[in-house]
Amino acid sequence: MKRGARSIVIAILVSGFLLLVASLNVIAVSTPIIPPPSLGAFHLEDGNGNTVTTSTDTDMIELVHSSGQKARFYIMTPGNEVNMTSLLFGADSYRIFVHNEYLVTNIKYGSGYTHTLSVTTSFNQGVFACPYATALDEVTPTCSNATIFTAQNCTDGAHKDDPNNWWYIHCTYNSSVYTVEFSGMASGAGATGGPGVTGGPGVPEFGTWALLLALGIVIAGVMYQRSPKRR
Repeated sequence: MKRGARSIVIAILVSGFLLLVASLNVIAVSTPIIPPPSLGAFHLEDGNGNTVTTSTDTDMIELVHSSGQKARFYIMTPGNEVNMTSLLFGADSYRIFVHNEYLVTNIKYGSGYTHTLSVTTSFNQGVFACPYATALDEVTPTCSNATIFTAQNCTDGAHKDDPNNWWYIHCTYNSSVYTVEFSGMASGAGATGGPGVTGGPGVPEFGTWALLLALGIVIAGVMYQRSPKRR
């Protein structure tokens, strides 16, 4: 075999070997999961819409609420255990929060966006983010360091940073789903226009109804007192 032909054959063999190695590297690795003790209205998914319980073959885990709200976490090292027993979380029809994610083993934490929260809503008026939320009740438009994104902000893919560089947040929008990417230890997100949320046509909370009812009774009483008395 001539030297030139031999070089071509060697190059082909080397290329084939490298392709084989690359293909082996992309073979799915099963990552064991220890889920939270109680999921309630939540379940776990693999990022492709498939429900998982004790393991995943992808590089992410999603905590999905029955209302459609979800939190996504990115696996640090596929194959190593992800322990979610210390994770705190909650959601309702327009909000979601997660806390203690830094205690979850083998998920990305630190530089870059560490997790995402997706809020599904029919209000389409934007979303508010609460970078320091540790409970669902703390996810309000007036929370500590509240970050407000209009619908246009999210359509444009806007991001907002903490002046002290403790967190940064990125918002995107697609088909009634607002996705908020966080870097930080605790986070919550909610839809503007949700029940009792200023800035939208949400249904008033019970306290508002009670106030309106009381005001109506007072007005009716005043009008009755002023009406002519029949003999």
